[in-house]
Amino acid sequence: MNGYVKMMARKRIVKIAHLTSNALALINNYVSSQILH
Repeated sequence: MNGYVKMMARKRIVKIAHLTSNALALINNYVSSQILH
């Protein structure tokens, strides 16, 4: 049971990390496009 809980928590953390990095990448793209124009 303990291993399962750890695995689920890790999956959730990885998913959040991916969403966060995607959001940051979008923001960076937006900011750099605003600076260039």
